[in-house]
Amino acid sequence: MGPGAGFDGSKRDAIGTHALALDGKSGVERRVRSRRPRLPRFLPESRIMNLGVAGATADLLLVRDGNDVGVDVLRRVGDLAVVVADGIGSTPRTSGDDRMPKSGPPRRRKILRAFEAGPRRRAILAVLMSWNRNQSSRVGVFILLAWLAGTLGIHLAERGANPAFDTLGESLWSAWVLLFSGVEIQPTTTLGRLFAMVLVVSGIGFVGLFTGTVASILVEAHLRRRDVERIALEGHLVICHWAPRGMQLIRELHGKLTTTRRPVIIIDEHPESIVLPDAQEDPVFDQVYIVKGDPINEVILRRAKVAKAFSVVILADDREERHADGKSVVTCLAVRNVCRGEGQPSVVVECRNPDFRPYLTKAGADEIISPDELGLRLMARTALFHGMTRVYQELLTVGRDANEMYLIAAPEILIGRDFVELNGLFARHRDGKQSCLLIGIQRGDQMHLNPIGGEAGPLEPGDGLILLSRVILDPSRALPTNPPMDRPATTDG
Repeated sequence: MGPGAGFDGSKRDAIGTHALALDGKSGVERRVRSRRPRLPRFLPESRIMNLGVAGATADLLLVRDGNDVGVDVLRRVGDLAVVVADGIGSTPRTSGDDRMPKSGPPRRRKILRAFEAGPRRRAILAVLMSWNRNQSSRVGVFILLAWLAGTLGIHLAERGANPAFDTLGESLWSAWVLLFSGVEIQPTTTLGRLFAMVLVVSGIGFVGLFTGTVASILVEAHLRRRDVERIALEGHLVICHWAPRGMQLIRELHGKLTTTRRPVIIIDEHPESIVLPDAQEDPVFDQVYIVKGDPINEVILRRAKVAKAFSVVILADDREERHADGKSVVTCLAVRNVCRGEGQPSVVVECRNPDFRPYLTKAGADEIISPDELGLRLMARTALFHGMTRVYQELLTVGRDANEMYLIAAPEILIGRDFVELNGLFARHRDGKQSCLLIGIQRGDQMHLNPIGGEAGPLEPGDGLILLSRVILDPSRALPTNPPMDRPATTDG
């Protein structure tokens, strides 16, 4: 270890748990090896600063995640590789993009790797997922019908010749035994044996269907919680903290009229509390993944690939009660610390207390939404103007034939025209569901809704058009104006 290496603060005592080996010999690749990194139970994380090997240095961050420890490379100077091995004899993993997967028991990780590989995995999943948890009731109905039909048929065929089927009560019990235990009670007639064969085959089939239903639940749970670092994600959506209202949020994000259905990653400390509908029964919840951990932890954020996300939604953590907004501020700071440079995701934050708005703005929030404040304003408008609730419900509902507001980038051909001329271009096109109305112009941080006179001025480069439309505009088609204009660059509303 180089003379400048050291540990962050009082975390110096954690060195005995890391089992680090440094290799800086001449002619050998410079690297840091870590076998099964551990941290004391009282220590959630540890930083190793200025770790030097033969002139190369690196800063490492070790973070506890349950019984495992994740290793992240914060900074690296020179040709220095960081290798993490699960245990003695296991295959080491070398840091490629400075994100190291957490370590775990070697046998468990080998099983997961075998399960996730190749066409065999896809074939197994296709069969298992076809029988989801919502079809278990159908299996129960089929079993009941097969039992009653078999009982009646074998009773009519065997009564008088076999005491096990003389009465309906005896026949019910004997048919149940045949259905799930095999031919322990021998029918004597040819017709009775045919019914017995049907019952035995049905019993075997129903057991297989039930096993497939249970397996599909377990497989889906594994898929939702699998390591998203192995999935190529970019332009996805990230939800920090989970609450029951997150279900409706995903339904809106993956609505039927959404042209770009982006994958969703949920970050929460308690993934076992997240119960999502089956993706086969409700396709809205397809491509929804779960990352276990606290979103204020930068390592967890990197696992969710926050830096490559399209948007980050920070829900108020209900478990924090009156401190929920404070945790949202810390989460927002962590997201902005991970996402630096150009192409940062938009950060949308749910705020309970409007007094926290200035702090969230300073923390880097792009959009701050206070549900209570919006609800009170809606109630006030409804009290003064009856029926306004239905108007806002129409504007906020993603559904077929429902009007919504959308923001699109202004095409170059429209630059220089004023609002009156632009409004006429859109108003004259009334053919088809693509027809829309221009209601405002966005210029930087200013929003010009229903501008009067020359308030908005001519359209400038970088402006956005605020449109009221029943459908999301198709980017492959020209603007719905009369005459038609060039294709716009669109964003989801």
